[in-house]
Amino acid sequence: MAAPAFNNDDEEKPLDPIVENVRRRMMRLMIISIGVMMIGLMAVLGAIVYKFNTSDDESPKTTVQKKSSLNIDTGYPEGNISLPAGFTIESSSIAGDRILLNVRDGNGMLQIAVFDMLSAKIIAIFPVVNQK
Repeated sequence: MAAPAFNNDDEEKPLDPIVENVRRRMMRLMIISIGVMMIGLMAVLGAIVYKFNTSDDESPKTTVQKKSSLNIDTGYPEGNISLPAGFTIESSSIAGDRILLNVRDGNGMLQIAVFDMLSAKIIAIFPVVNQK
């Protein structure tokens, strides 16, 4: 079997003017929608890059620097812990930005005080009671 011969009569004929109008509108809408999608994609990528770069700059030490005073020589936060009158500190421990103080009041009763370094305030005092 021989391959079909191509005639010049089989060339593409121009589209009807109505179909050509629809094709042009569709192409215009496609170009506009691709442009909007590209702009949206660039905005999302820009936001990701911005968030990635700014999150490294903020560390817990920076937060402490903004809310409490720093010793210029050491770079560590410093301040005073004001206890109620008659309280004495027996021991202390630190976790993050809070200090746990074991204190005795004027009557000799053991209490636990929680000091927040960021606000420079005692945020809680818990009396220790022996149950019988």
